[in-house]
Amino acid sequence: MLEESFTILKPIYYLLSATALFNFIYLIIFFKKNNKYSIYIPLNTLLILIISCVLFYLEGHIIDALVMSGNSLAFYSIFITFLCFLLCLIVPLLKKETLK
Repeated sequence: MLEESFTILKPIYYLLSATALFNFIYLIIFFKKNNKYSIYIPLNTLLILIISCVLFYLEGHIIDALVMSGNSLAFYSIFITFLCFLLCLIVPLLKKETLK
């Protein structure tokens, strides 16, 4: 029988999702056509996505070892971060076409 839910890592998932959302919002507001540093925002979001996936994998091992139940917050966090990463890749391409 599964015990209580494993919630120790919730603040980390909140922080990673919020950082990915802030990256996307920053890219929308401050993107310029000739900005040579605009590639760093999608790379930063990719790094956040990788950290979230590794954390999700390790959380699975911890939950299995402690015989606890997981929560769906981790999956939703990775999903939101992945969407932000895709949008951070697509938005500069769309804005470059509209700025011509």
